[in-house]
Amino acid sequence: MNHLIIIGAGGMGRTMYDMARESIGYGEEYDIKGFIDDNIAALDGFPNYPPLLSAITTYQPQANDIFVCSIGGSARRKCMEEIIALGGRFLTMIHKTVRLGTNVTIGEGTVIGAFTTIGADAQVGKYNLIQSYTVVGHDSRIGDWNRIDTHVTLVGGTVVEEETDIHTGAMISHNVVVESRSRVAACSFVIRRGDCYNSHGQSRKEIDVEHITNDINMDIQEFIANVAEQFDDLQVELTPATEFRKVEGWTSLVALLVITMVDDEYGIVLPPEEMRKTNTIQELFDLVVSKQ
Repeated sequence: MNHLIIIGAGGMGRTMYDMARESIGYGEEYDIKGFIDDNIAALDGFPNYPPLLSAITTYQPQANDIFVCSIGGSARRKCMEEIIALGGRFLTMIHKTVRLGTNVTIGEGTVIGAFTTIGADAQVGKYNLIQSYTVVGHDSRIGDWNRIDTHVTLVGGTVVEEETDIHTGAMISHNVVVESRSRVAACSFVIRRGDCYNSHGQSRKEIDVEHITNDINMDIQEFIANVAEQFDDLQVELTPATEFRKVEGWTSLVALLVITMVDDEYGIVLPPEEMRKTNTIQELFDLVVSKQ
């Protein structure tokens, strides 16, 4: 029997726990050992979950351990690759309600949520996160390390390369190629490689050979609020002058969550080594703005 460890014990981690209990192989091929999270108090106030075993950064994979990662954004790949480098293996987790067509292939470490459909002859690579109620059409090709949110539709023949983020409710039309490291905004309608339409019918032209991305209108107060949301139990008010690493509750996991937030909210990949050179919220904000 393998023992599943969930990386991250926040809201998505707790959701992964429920999903794992409803997925193929639970109770027969694997049980659930617990969580790892750099915030050791992440499960405080949340009863009825298995234990938080240790910090992510200090956990050493054991015999028969398998993993699933609840962290999103660019931090997800980094975190998973660190576990893989230590010999960890990732569960291919498929909810029991998923509909798989004929000749579908799914790579190691991919997670597929409830009521998702993968059409005939589609190919799904490694370490993808495909959330609930999504449709992947026939003959589609999905590479590695992609995040595809809930209620997304990939019409037949779609190609999704690597490390893309396709947000909630997006529709990708027939035979469109979503290039590596692209981001598709929520409720967008992508009809060809060079056009993207959002929910208001506004055309976007940024994706011809570059990336699909949201328009960014940076506001320092909104940014501060987004940073604050990454803390589990923030006891102080953040300001532009706050030295964020000195705030109680700051951990390496919160740092990863901030990087993920910047990726998700602003479509900007924030290199960890550059983030480490900042000290205040204002400096971090200025760094993000400089990446626009």
